[in-house]
Amino acid sequence: MASTSSAPATTALKRLPRRRLQIPSIPTPKRPAAPNNYTLPTAIARVAAFLTGGKGGGEEARGGTLVITGAGVSVESGIRHYELHKKYRPIFYHEFAEESKEGFRFRQRYWARSFFGYAPVQRAQPNRTHFSIAALQHLGLVDGLITQNVDRLHHKATPSALSPDSTILELHGTLHYVHVPSHPTYPRLLRSTFQSQLASLNPAWADFLASRTTFKTNPDGDVELPGGLNYAAFQFPEPEGLRGQSGAWWKPDVVFFGQSLSEEQKGRSIEMVDQAERVLVVGSSLATYSAFRLVKQAVESKKPVLLLNVGPTRADDLDGAEKVEWGAGEVLRGVVDLLAKEKGGPRDAELERLRTSGVLISVEEMERGGGMGAEATPH
Repeated sequence: MASTSSAPATTALKRLPRRRLQIPSIPTPKRPAAPNNYTLPTAIARVAAFLTGGKGGGEEARGGTLVITGAGVSVESGIRHYELHKKYRPIFYHEFAEESKEGFRFRQRYWARSFFGYAPVQRAQPNRTHFSIAALQHLGLVDGLITQNVDRLHHKATPSALSPDSTILELHGTLHYVHVPSHPTYPRLLRSTFQSQLASLNPAWADFLASRTTFKTNPDGDVELPGGLNYAAFQFPEPEGLRGQSGAWWKPDVVFFGQSLSEEQKGRSIEMVDQAERVLVVGSSLATYSAFRLVKQAVESKKPVLLLNVGPTRADDLDGAEKVEWGAGEVLRGVVDLLAKEKGGPRDAELERLRTSGVLISVEEMERGGGMGAEATPH
């Protein structure tokens, strides 16, 4: 059922009373950054040794590694993260969830802009980092994966035989679904189905979307509206059978800024760290505490931790966390090639496919509007 009430076109959107919330950032390091003495070959060798416990790629080196990934992993898929869009201010959960006319307008604004922002995210494809991690799972070196990203690209890259739904934890949720937070038992809806409903309710917007092939998307998946389109005219569905009830509205099944992780997600992430022998962090500054606490947990448990990331991270001050400052795409592709060669044996067609797959979209292409949008960054 479509929502029929709407804000007057002349009413300006006002920010709700500001709470003590902010976009996660990296605290100023307490000690100077260690020099980055790695070349690409030495970076590949170090990560390979970490994954195998120094045993090489033979049969005796099996499993035990938990991988934690962040927004940097999806950049080569054309998905921008907040470091590439520092001036953008996302919507906060308390704004989206407000039971008032202002809250309605925030939801209307979000879905209007997300209508454009979701389309390129839906088309986004995994890059070489996603496929390299899947290849490491295929080789039996990675047992589990926790991702802060909500783009489902790890699922797209991981063969069904590796059971992605059970081995991948989406720490901040997924854009694959929308749900009704106030009614936990109400069935989730595929975001693609919801997108079709939005298109049916807003044909002028759908026509404009169909006429464009690229959008320069903001980090939580919305875009600046083109001329002639107005938030106040945008309609969005209400959950069928819940009309008029408090909290009866759809929300993407992701954790917004200012929203807490579910106890289930938090508990499972802690358990995955407990069960791991070592933790590899890929493409993450660990700015969100929900991810940083997992690395801190691993360090305090005396588990080896390796950070593969370009730029500072929140864990740089942690004793026991080693860092290789190099691009994940190049390094992990090289790691897979090296370990596959050391493994030997008959040709593995699936491994060959995984190690040679992946898109590559540059930052320059994203800035020209050719990227796949960034609805898929951690919330």
